[in-house]
Amino acid sequence: MKNVYELLQRSARCYPDAIALSNGRDTCTFEQLHSSVRQLGSGIAAYSRQSPVIIFLDHDLPAVISMLGIALSGNSYCIFNTDLPDLRLQAMERALSARYVITDQAHIQRAIKLFP
Repeated sequence: MKNVYELLQRSARCYPDAIALSNGRDTCTFEQLHSSVRQLGSGIAAYSRQSPVIIFLDHDLPAVISMLGIALSGNSYCIFNTDLPDLRLQAMERALSARYVITDQAHIQRAIKLFP
């Protein structure tokens, strides 16, 4: 049985220009997805092992790339819903003891405030 990354790798090799992800606005081919996942996964692996990573993004293409990249790195992740109240997010972060947060420009200021 193959894991998700092996299936993605095979799809990128066999169907590099086929659409892998789409949200109606943006699309990502299998080759683009594979490249992004590999880059993120190796970057996280270089800094963190066995440490959960918070994904603080809207549910969109970057979140999917983050989930796959973190899994490839050997770490676990927890998706924090950006719509939750600050006190709830801070309690979740304390319980998780995560050392790293993946976010974007839309949420960076709030993430800095919530997860110092």
